[in-house]
Amino acid sequence: MAGPERDDLVERMTIVVTELATNALRHGRSTVPVQLSRSPVALVLDVADDAFAAAPQIHDAGSLEAGGRGLHITHELASDMGWYVEQDQKHVWVQFRLPRLVRRRQTPRIPVFDLKSFLRRVRRLGY
Repeated sequence: MAGPERDDLVERMTIVVTELATNALRHGRSTVPVQLSRSPVALVLDVADDAFAAAPQIHDAGSLEAGGRGLHITHELASDMGWYVEQDQKHVWVQFRLPRLVRRRQTPRIPVFDLKSFLRRVRRLGY
């Protein structure tokens, strides 16, 4: 994948990981693990926090409340999203579908510790 297609994917993923990490830092009380992995047809971002009792809520985009639009933005930019609880951590995951020509390449699962590392690694992979 190259050019505008790659740039669009990187930009959407950057916005989404920023929104999800911000939510996790705001609502959780610990570090925020971020993980990027690849399925045969998509890249999957998983962001965890320790606020496992609070379900993520998508607010109306037209709401006049301050904040609360991060998950709505995420929902619009990703091809799929969801959440689950595992070992006292809530995980919010998002999926970005890969174009058919890219789906054949295998990419290893990559743990990501901060946004700069995430961006550097995504660019290194050529996405």
